[in-house]
Amino acid sequence: MTQIIASFNQRSAASSALRALRHAGFELSPQMPLPIDPEFDVSPDAAVSPGAEESGTTAVGGAAIGATVGIITGLTLTPFLGPIGPLAGAGVGAYAGSLVGALAGLEESQDDVEGEPGALLELEVSDESGKARATEILNAHGAVSVSEA
Repeated sequence: MTQIIASFNQRSAASSALRALRHAGFELSPQMPLPIDPEFDVSPDAAVSPGAEESGTTAVGGAAIGATVGIITGLTLTPFLGPIGPLAGAGVGAYAGSLVGALAGLEESQDDVEGEPGALLELEVSDESGKARATEILNAHGAVSVSEA
């Protein structure tokens, strides 16, 4: 058995190839096609996600604002909590502010993503003629790459 993996820049092209492969008698997993981001760089030098670099900046800003609000809240609670009030407020505020800031940074980067996501198809073939037929169908439906695994 040979495993074939094909990538597509558009999920609609992968769905079309999936229908053609099933019509030709190939059996594929019900989970196919697997969605991917065709713009995502998988090299070791690439960022983990598009928002990873921006979320750090917004997290620091959120932590500063949160700590300031926390200190003010802690000062107002000093009669009840004593001298620990401003410190506890600063800690809780910084934590909450950094979390909100990081999430805001990720949300901003998600808005930058445009277009239709890509997809992967994976199938197994038993012989060379099946491999050639599957490769021909995948290429005819716009596969960016077809490889054996």
